[in-house]
Amino acid sequence: MDDQGTLYIADRNNNRIRSVDSQGMITTIAGTGQQDYNGDAEVARETNLYLPFGVALKPDGSLLVIDRSHYRIRSVDLKRGSIKTIAGNGKKMFAGDGGPATGATLSFPHGIAVDKNDNVLVSDKGNYRIRKISPDGTIQTIAGNGIRGNIGDDKPAEEASIYGATSLKLNNKGEMFLISPSGFVSLIRMIDEKGVMRKVLDTVTPKYLDSIEKSKYKGKVQTGELATITHFSDFAFDKKGNLFISDRLNHQIRKVDPKGVITTIAGTGESGYYGDGGPAKEAAFRDPSALATDKEGNLISQTEQITSFEKLIQKVLSQRLQVMVNMTTLEMAALL
Repeated sequence: MDDQGTLYIADRNNNRIRSVDSQGMITTIAGTGQQDYNGDAEVARETNLYLPFGVALKPDGSLLVIDRSHYRIRSVDLKRGSIKTIAGNGKKMFAGDGGPATGATLSFPHGIAVDKNDNVLVSDKGNYRIRKISPDGTIQTIAGNGIRGNIGDDKPAEEASIYGATSLKLNNKGEMFLISPSGFVSLIRMIDEKGVMRKVLDTVTPKYLDSIEKSKYKGKVQTGELATITHFSDFAFDKKGNLFISDRLNHQIRKVDPKGVITTIAGTGESGYYGDGGPAKEAAFRDPSALATDKEGNLISQTEQITSFEKLIQKVLSQRLQVMVNMTTLEMAALL
Protein backbone atom coordinates (compact mmCIF):
# COMPACT_ATOMS: atom_id res chain seq x y z
CA MET A 1 0.00 0.00 0.00
CA ASP A 2 1.13 3.56 -0.59
CA ASP A 3 0.85 6.39 1.95
CA GLN A 4 -2.62 7.27 0.67
CA GLY A 5 -3.88 3.77 1.40
CA THR A 6 -4.01 2.62 -2.23
CA LEU A 7 -3.57 -1.12 -2.69
CA TYR A 8 -1.89 -2.39 -5.88
CA ILE A 9 -2.75 -5.80 -7.30
CA ALA A 10 -1.02 -7.98 -9.87
CA ASP A 11 -4.19 -9.44 -11.42
CA ARG A 12 -2.33 -12.34 -12.94
CA ASN A 13 -4.75 -14.31 -15.08
CA ASN A 14 -6.48 -11.16 -16.27
CA ASN A 15 -3.12 -9.76 -17.43
CA ARG A 16 -3.70 -6.46 -15.66
CA ILE A 17 -2.38 -4.33 -12.83
CA ARG A 18 -5.16 -2.83 -10.72
CA SER A 19 -5.45 -0.47 -7.79
CA VAL A 20 -7.97 -0.18 -4.97
CA ASP A 21 -8.12 3.25 -3.35
CA SER A 22 -8.98 4.03 0.27
CA GLN A 23 -12.66 4.36 -0.70
CA GLY A 24 -12.74 0.88 -2.22
CA MET A 25 -12.77 2.01 -5.86
CA ILE A 26 -10.95 -0.42 -8.16
CA THR A 27 -9.16 0.78 -11.32
CA THR A 28 -7.05 -0.85 -14.02
CA ILE A 29 -3.77 1.04 -14.36
CA ALA A 30 -1.89 -1.24 -16.78
CA GLY A 31 -2.69 -4.06 -19.16
CA THR A 32 -5.41 -4.72 -21.71
CA GLY A 33 -6.27 -8.27 -20.77
CA GLN A 34 -4.51 -9.52 -23.90
CA GLN A 35 -1.19 -11.33 -23.63
CA ASP A 36 0.55 -10.90 -27.01
CA TYR A 37 3.57 -8.62 -26.67
CA ASN A 38 2.92 -5.19 -28.19
CA GLY A 39 5.81 -3.15 -26.83
CA ASP A 40 5.58 -0.22 -24.45
CA ALA A 41 2.56 1.86 -25.38
CA GLU A 42 2.34 5.52 -24.44
CA VAL A 43 -0.63 4.59 -22.27
CA ALA A 44 -0.03 1.75 -19.79
CA ARG A 45 -3.61 0.54 -20.15
CA GLU A 46 -2.92 -0.07 -23.86
CA THR A 47 0.15 -2.23 -23.20
CA ASN A 48 -0.31 -6.00 -23.09
CA LEU A 49 1.01 -7.87 -20.06
CA TYR A 50 1.38 -11.63 -19.75
CA LEU A 51 0.81 -13.14 -16.31
CA PRO A 52 2.09 -10.25 -14.16
CA PHE A 53 3.40 -11.72 -10.92
CA GLY A 54 4.75 -8.95 -8.74
CA VAL A 55 4.54 -5.22 -8.02
CA ALA A 56 6.71 -2.77 -6.08
CA LEU A 57 6.69 1.00 -5.56
CA LYS A 58 9.79 3.11 -6.09
CA PRO A 59 10.52 6.24 -4.04
CA ASP A 60 9.70 8.41 -7.07
CA GLY A 61 6.16 7.00 -7.06
CA SER A 62 6.50 4.78 -10.12
CA LEU A 63 5.13 1.24 -9.95
CA LEU A 64 7.35 -1.67 -10.98
CA VAL A 65 5.67 -4.68 -12.54
CA ILE A 66 6.93 -8.22 -13.12
CA ASP A 67 5.75 -9.02 -16.66
CA ARG A 68 6.49 -12.67 -16.03
CA SER A 69 5.86 -14.43 -19.31
CA HIS A 70 7.15 -11.57 -21.44
CA TYR A 71 10.38 -11.98 -19.42
CA ARG A 72 10.52 -8.27 -18.66
CA ILE A 73 10.33 -5.79 -15.80
CA ARG A 74 8.13 -2.78 -16.53
CA SER A 75 7.83 0.61 -14.85
CA VAL A 76 4.51 2.47 -14.80
CA ASP A 77 4.49 6.24 -14.29
CA LEU A 78 1.38 6.54 -12.13
CA LYS A 79 1.04 10.28 -12.78
CA ARG A 80 1.35 10.18 -16.58
CA GLY A 81 -0.07 6.68 -17.06
CA SER A 82 2.84 5.68 -19.30
CA ILE A 83 4.93 2.51 -19.20
CA LYS A 84 8.47 1.45 -20.11
CA THR A 85 10.68 -1.63 -19.88
CA ILE A 86 13.58 -1.40 -17.43
CA ALA A 87 14.89 -4.98 -17.68
CA GLY A 88 14.65 -7.95 -20.00
CA ASN A 89 14.73 -8.24 -23.78
CA GLY A 90 12.01 -10.86 -24.06
CA LYS A 91 14.26 -13.91 -24.42
CA LYS A 92 13.97 -16.72 -21.85
CA MET A 93 17.54 -17.53 -20.86
CA PHE A 94 20.36 -16.26 -18.66
CA ALA A 95 22.63 -13.54 -19.98
CA GLY A 96 23.54 -9.91 -19.53
CA ASP A 97 25.12 -9.55 -16.10
CA GLY A 98 27.34 -6.49 -15.92
CA GLY A 99 25.54 -4.73 -18.76
CA PRO A 100 22.36 -2.75 -19.34
CA ALA A 101 19.34 -4.46 -17.78
CA THR A 102 17.24 -3.78 -20.88
CA GLY A 103 19.58 -6.00 -22.89
CA ALA A 104 19.69 -8.80 -20.32
CA THR A 105 17.58 -11.95 -20.37
CA LEU A 106 15.28 -13.26 -17.64
CA SER A 107 13.44 -16.52 -17.09
CA PHE A 108 10.03 -16.32 -15.41
CA PRO A 109 10.84 -13.46 -13.00
CA HIS A 110 8.55 -13.59 -9.99
CA GLY A 111 9.21 -11.38 -6.95
CA ILE A 112 10.38 -7.77 -6.84
CA ALA A 113 11.45 -5.24 -4.20
CA VAL A 114 13.27 -1.91 -4.00
CA ASP A 115 15.99 -1.34 -1.40
CA LYS A 116 16.94 1.88 0.40
CA ASN A 117 19.55 2.69 -2.27
CA ASP A 118 16.93 2.51 -5.06
CA ASN A 119 18.26 -0.81 -6.34
CA VAL A 120 15.58 -3.02 -7.88
CA LEU A 121 15.80 -6.63 -6.65
CA VAL A 122 14.25 -9.40 -8.73
CA SER A 123 13.83 -13.13 -8.12
CA ASP A 124 14.77 -14.57 -11.53
CA LYS A 125 12.96 -17.81 -10.78
CA GLY A 126 13.77 -19.84 -13.88
CA ASN A 127 17.44 -18.88 -13.71
CA TYR A 128 17.65 -19.77 -9.98
CA ARG A 129 19.11 -16.38 -9.13
CA ILE A 130 18.39 -13.07 -7.44
CA ARG A 131 19.42 -10.14 -9.59
CA LYS A 132 19.91 -6.46 -8.86
CA ILE A 133 19.21 -3.56 -11.21
CA SER A 134 21.22 -0.54 -10.09
CA PRO A 135 19.96 3.05 -10.49
CA ASP A 136 22.30 3.41 -13.48
CA GLY A 137 20.45 0.56 -15.23
CA THR A 138 23.13 -2.12 -14.82
CA ILE A 139 22.08 -5.65 -13.88
CA GLN A 140 24.03 -8.24 -11.91
CA THR A 141 23.48 -11.45 -9.94
CA ILE A 142 23.67 -11.05 -6.17
CA ALA A 143 22.48 -14.52 -5.11
CA GLY A 144 22.25 -17.96 -6.65
CA ASN A 145 24.69 -19.94 -8.74
CA GLY A 146 22.18 -20.99 -11.38
CA ILE A 147 21.77 -24.51 -9.99
CA ARG A 148 18.37 -25.58 -8.69
CA GLY A 149 18.49 -26.50 -5.03
CA ASN A 150 18.64 -25.12 -1.50
CA ILE A 151 22.28 -25.70 -0.65
CA GLY A 152 24.76 -23.13 0.57
CA ASP A 153 23.34 -21.59 3.72
CA ASP A 154 25.88 -19.66 5.81
CA LYS A 155 27.99 -19.07 2.71
CA PRO A 156 28.20 -16.15 0.25
CA ALA A 157 24.80 -15.84 -1.41
CA GLU A 158 26.29 -15.96 -4.92
CA GLU A 159 27.64 -19.45 -4.17
CA ALA A 160 24.32 -20.79 -2.86
CA SER A 161 21.80 -22.70 -4.93
CA ILE A 162 18.21 -21.44 -5.04
CA TYR A 163 15.18 -23.57 -5.80
CA GLY A 164 13.01 -21.25 -7.88
CA ALA A 165 12.65 -18.23 -5.59
CA THR A 166 9.16 -16.73 -5.64
CA SER A 167 8.26 -13.92 -3.22
CA LEU A 168 10.96 -11.40 -2.41
CA LYS A 169 10.59 -8.86 0.42
CA LEU A 170 12.68 -6.57 2.62
CA ASN A 171 12.25 -6.28 6.38
CA ASN A 172 12.37 -3.08 8.42
CA LYS A 173 16.18 -3.30 8.52
CA GLY A 174 16.47 -3.57 4.75
CA GLU A 175 17.49 -7.24 4.84
CA MET A 176 16.29 -9.34 1.90
CA PHE A 177 14.09 -12.41 2.38
CA LEU A 178 12.80 -14.89 -0.17
CA ILE A 179 10.57 -17.95 -0.40
CA SER A 180 12.27 -20.97 -1.93
CA PRO A 181 9.81 -23.84 -2.42
CA SER A 182 11.21 -27.35 -2.83
CA GLY A 183 8.75 -30.17 -3.33
CA PHE A 184 6.64 -30.49 -0.19
CA VAL A 185 9.06 -28.31 1.80
CA SER A 186 8.98 -24.51 1.66
CA LEU A 187 11.82 -22.40 2.99
CA ILE A 188 12.21 -18.76 3.87
CA ARG A 189 15.81 -17.67 3.42
CA MET A 190 17.50 -14.34 3.89
CA ILE A 191 20.58 -12.56 2.62
CA ASP A 192 22.18 -10.61 5.42
CA GLU A 193 24.04 -7.30 5.24
CA LYS A 194 27.30 -9.14 4.52
CA GLY A 195 25.83 -10.97 1.53
CA VAL A 196 25.58 -14.33 3.31
CA MET A 197 22.66 -16.68 2.62
CA ARG A 198 20.89 -17.95 5.73
CA LYS A 199 17.86 -20.15 6.39
CA VAL A 200 15.17 -18.48 8.48
CA LEU A 201 12.41 -21.09 8.60
CA ASP A 202 11.11 -24.13 6.79
CA THR A 203 7.95 -26.21 6.97
CA VAL A 204 9.66 -29.14 8.66
CA THR A 205 11.15 -27.13 11.52
CA PRO A 206 9.81 -28.65 14.78
CA LYS A 207 8.69 -25.30 16.16
CA TYR A 208 6.74 -24.62 12.98
CA LEU A 209 5.03 -28.01 13.09
CA ASP A 210 4.22 -27.35 16.73
CA SER A 211 2.58 -24.05 15.77
CA ILE A 212 0.35 -25.91 13.30
CA GLU A 213 -0.71 -28.43 15.94
CA LYS A 214 -1.51 -25.78 18.53
CA SER A 215 -3.59 -23.74 16.11
CA LYS A 216 -5.97 -26.43 14.88
CA TYR A 217 -9.46 -25.98 16.25
CA LYS A 218 -11.23 -28.88 14.58
CA GLY A 219 -10.38 -32.38 13.45
CA LYS A 220 -7.37 -34.57 14.04
CA VAL A 221 -3.99 -32.96 13.58
CA GLN A 222 -1.65 -34.79 11.24
CA THR A 223 1.81 -35.44 12.59
CA GLY A 224 5.08 -36.69 11.21
CA GLU A 225 5.47 -36.88 7.45
CA LEU A 226 1.91 -35.78 6.64
CA ALA A 227 2.30 -32.64 8.70
CA THR A 228 5.08 -31.42 6.40
CA ILE A 229 2.73 -31.10 3.44
CA THR A 230 2.27 -27.35 3.64
CA HIS A 231 3.28 -24.39 1.57
CA PHE A 232 4.53 -20.87 2.22
CA SER A 233 2.77 -18.94 -0.55
CA ASP A 234 3.72 -15.40 0.46
CA PHE A 235 4.96 -13.32 3.37
CA ALA A 236 5.11 -9.72 4.54
CA PHE A 237 6.77 -7.60 7.24
CA ASP A 238 5.42 -4.84 9.43
CA LYS A 239 7.44 -1.90 10.74
CA LYS A 240 8.12 -3.74 14.00
CA GLY A 241 9.94 -6.53 12.18
CA ASN A 242 7.20 -9.14 12.57
CA LEU A 243 7.11 -11.66 9.74
CA PHE A 244 3.68 -12.79 8.52
CA ILE A 245 3.33 -15.97 6.45
CA SER A 246 0.52 -17.36 4.31
CA ASP A 247 0.38 -21.08 5.11
CA ARG A 248 -1.68 -21.98 2.10
CA LEU A 249 -2.39 -25.67 2.56
CA ASN A 250 -3.19 -25.24 6.25
CA HIS A 251 -5.48 -22.27 5.43
CA GLN A 252 -3.91 -20.05 8.08
CA ILE A 253 -1.76 -16.96 8.54
CA ARG A 254 1.10 -17.05 11.01
CA LYS A 255 3.30 -14.48 12.67
CA VAL A 256 6.97 -14.89 13.50
CA ASP A 257 8.11 -12.17 15.90
CA PRO A 258 11.70 -10.81 15.95
CA LYS A 259 12.57 -13.37 18.65
CA GLY A 260 11.43 -16.25 16.44
CA VAL A 261 8.21 -17.04 18.33
CA ILE A 262 5.55 -18.42 15.96
CA THR A 263 1.85 -17.82 16.52
CA THR A 264 -1.27 -18.23 14.40
CA ILE A 265 -3.13 -14.93 13.92
CA ALA A 266 -5.83 -15.92 11.43
CA GLY A 267 -7.63 -19.05 10.30
CA THR A 268 -8.95 -22.11 12.07
CA GLY A 269 -7.14 -24.54 9.79
CA GLU A 270 -10.41 -25.47 8.15
CA SER A 271 -10.84 -24.80 4.43
CA GLY A 272 -13.95 -22.65 4.26
CA TYR A 273 -15.35 -19.15 4.35
CA TYR A 274 -16.89 -17.71 7.49
CA GLY A 275 -16.07 -15.35 10.32
CA ASP A 276 -16.15 -11.83 8.82
CA GLY A 277 -16.41 -9.22 11.56
CA GLY A 278 -15.24 -11.63 14.25
CA PRO A 279 -11.87 -12.69 15.67
CA ALA A 280 -9.51 -13.58 12.84
CA LYS A 281 -8.39 -16.80 14.55
CA GLU A 282 -11.99 -18.03 14.49
CA ALA A 283 -12.46 -17.32 10.78
CA ALA A 284 -11.99 -19.84 8.00
CA PHE A 285 -9.90 -19.25 4.87
CA ARG A 286 -9.37 -21.16 1.71
CA ASP A 287 -5.83 -21.08 0.30
CA PRO A 288 -4.56 -17.72 1.63
CA SER A 289 -1.80 -16.49 -0.63
CA ALA A 290 -0.72 -12.90 -1.41
CA LEU A 291 0.06 -10.74 1.65
CA ALA A 292 0.75 -7.06 2.26
CA THR A 293 0.78 -4.64 5.19
CA ASP A 294 -0.37 -1.03 5.36
CA LYS A 295 1.29 1.85 7.20
CA GLU A 296 -0.80 1.17 10.33
CA GLY A 297 0.45 -2.40 10.44
CA ASN A 298 -2.80 -3.98 9.29
CA LEU A 299 -2.37 -7.15 7.28
CA ILE A 300 -4.09 -7.62 3.91
CA SER A 301 -4.46 -11.17 2.62
CA GLN A 302 -5.87 -12.71 -0.53
CA THR A 303 -7.97 -15.82 -0.14
CA GLU A 304 -10.48 -17.76 -2.19
CA GLN A 305 -14.17 -18.24 -1.40
CA ILE A 306 -14.87 -21.95 -1.35
CA THR A 307 -18.47 -21.76 -2.57
CA SER A 308 -17.97 -19.74 -5.73
CA PHE A 309 -14.20 -19.52 -6.09
CA GLU A 310 -14.33 -15.77 -5.77
CA LYS A 311 -11.08 -14.02 -4.98
CA LEU A 312 -11.25 -11.84 -1.89
CA ILE A 313 -8.99 -9.40 -0.15
CA GLN A 314 -9.40 -9.73 3.59
CA LYS A 315 -8.01 -7.39 6.21
CA VAL A 316 -6.93 -8.45 9.69
CA LEU A 317 -7.59 -5.40 11.85
CA SER A 318 -6.97 -5.59 15.60
CA GLN A 319 -7.25 -9.37 15.24
CA ARG A 320 -10.68 -9.05 13.60
CA LEU A 321 -11.48 -9.86 10.01
CA GLN A 322 -13.25 -7.79 7.38
CA VAL A 323 -13.66 -8.05 3.61
CA MET A 324 -12.25 -5.20 1.53
CA VAL A 325 -12.90 -6.35 -2.04
CA ASN A 326 -15.06 -9.15 -3.37
CA MET A 327 -14.70 -9.60 -7.12
CA THR A 328 -15.32 -12.73 -9.15
CA THR A 329 -12.83 -11.63 -11.81
CA LEU A 330 -9.72 -11.10 -9.72
CA GLU A 331 -6.88 -13.61 -10.12
CA MET A 332 -4.22 -12.17 -7.87
CA ALA A 333 -0.56 -13.07 -7.85
CA ALA A 334 0.68 -10.26 -5.61
CA LEU A 335 -0.45 -7.41 -3.38
CA LEU A 336 1.35 -4.21 -2.49
